[in-house]
Amino acid sequence: MPGPPKAPHYADLIRIALFEARPAGLSFKQMVNPTGLTPSQVRSGLARLRDTAAEEGWPPLIWTLADGYRFGASTEELDKYEQAAFRTKVVEIGRLITGTLAPHTAIYPKDKWIQLVLGQVKGIHRRCAVVCNSTGYHLPRHGRARARGGPVRSRRTRC
Repeated sequence: MPGPPKAPHYADLIRIALFEARPAGLSFKQMVNPTGLTPSQVRSGLARLRDTAAEEGWPPLIWTLADGYRFGASTEELDKYEQAAFRTKVVEIGRLITGTLAPHTAIYPKDKWIQLVLGQVKGIHRRCAVVCNSTGYHLPRHGRARARGGPVRSRRTRC
């Protein structure tokens, strides 16, 4: 019989460590030592802690290069974190389009599955790009293919 889920316990250990370190944050490595968890357990606990924070109405758990992981406080910090998350996702989705979906479409242009997936993913990419563009950043133009499955052109700009 399996034991109780361990992620909530890991999340509690990380939450306690973060509260003890306040107002400073903790880097990933700094969370491993005081909690006694393995890196894999810390990752699992962080994922669970994000869910728990949302369920309990706590401030969001954010990560910054300067401070590491901590509970976000100010609107400016949260805005910066969210904008960075959107920029990251836009780049990831763009690479999925240019690196996998567009070449698949070029090989099998009449495949209904890839046409559906490519259309949906491009729509998600455009919607996320709107969020990034509203913050004053300009996104790379991923997934722009020439007619009849020609080579994909992309323009690199900072998001």
